[in-house]
Amino acid sequence: MRRAELINGARELEDALTETRMFELLNSKSDDKKRSATEVLEALKEYSIRAHRFSPPAKQLSNIFNLKTLETPGRWISLLDRSPTSMRTRDQVAFALTFLPSIVEMLEPEILAQINRSSGEESPFRNMRVLSVSIYESDKVLSTPTRLCNVLESMNNFYTACALMENESPSTLSVIACDSGSDKSFDFLGIAKLMECVERLIGTIWDRAFFFREKQFEERLDLVAKSLPIMERIDTMLTQKQIDPEMAGVLKRNIFDGTNRFLQSGASIQKIEDTTEYNPRLLLSPVQKLLVAAPEDAVQEGDVRVEGDRDAEKQSGLPNSLRLDLSNLNSDEKALLLKLAQKSRLPTEDDPASVSSEEDTDEAH
Repeated sequence: MRRAELINGARELEDALTETRMFELLNSKSDDKKRSATEVLEALKEYSIRAHRFSPPAKQLSNIFNLKTLETPGRWISLLDRSPTSMRTRDQVAFALTFLPSIVEMLEPEILAQINRSSGEESPFRNMRVLSVSIYESDKVLSTPTRLCNVLESMNNFYTACALMENESPSTLSVIACDSGSDKSFDFLGIAKLMECVERLIGTIWDRAFFFREKQFEERLDLVAKSLPIMERIDTMLTQKQIDPEMAGVLKRNIFDGTNRFLQSGASIQKIEDTTEYNPRLLLSPVQKLLVAAPEDAVQEGDVRVEGDRDAEKQSGLPNSLRLDLSNLNSDEKALLLKLAQKSRLPTEDDPASVSSEEDTDEAH
């Protein structure tokens, strides 16, 4: 789970508790018990609706702070009076409201906090904007350095092209934060209008990639890059003599290389995830050469395989594809299993011992 996801989850949970006035209502000493009970039930109903839409980090934080009672209708009756259960739940809500802001403050990178707090003409970050790029991963594959380099270089290519077209300096792009968890992400800071240009460009790349999704990957890369509207804009600028042919070539090369690197890396931005009904993870998967398999000894959650020590597996002669748990077998049972496995194995060219054994058997007959 990435740091940004935890921050958003903490804010999500805090907003749900604050906007439903949960602590205030559970701590109320109103003489009108009927009205008080109605208000508490209305607040619990609103909270449970919000909790149903919680992101996974928000749900995890809710469990950590022991707030499941608030979204369990069968236990709401115990919260309508000042019973021990009600008081304990009130204290848990107070504890969450006290420490959730501290969690956000601890996790949020200092530079991002400064950007969020700063405003006005005196701010060093005026006219600047942050754009986050996510790099999808799964439990069973890991990213190579080349994949991460492709993401960084593609963003640099996009930003450089947008800067040159807008007569701005390409050197104003910087990486201000990196994050990792179930996925990885980079936060880029640049001039606002250039970051908007980059965001539009990536959004267009996604639209074209989705449109050409039935094509082979190499063909899709070429079709996407050549069909981008920004390519037409470069041609128009060249026709109107706003740029010379050499600059047009530089711009097109940056767009083409950036598009190929971005699509090959399987990266995405929040705008794509928010606006599309299609799962970007399925279409924006990286090419296999940019991935490596997770360590074989690692036991992944949800994986049906339970592997023992790799050295012991090699010594046993059993192939990894069997995916057996041999930890409960004694030495005699393992030897018998090995003998049965060797008998059932077909001879190959790489197994001269088994081939020669068969030849000897034929000669004997």
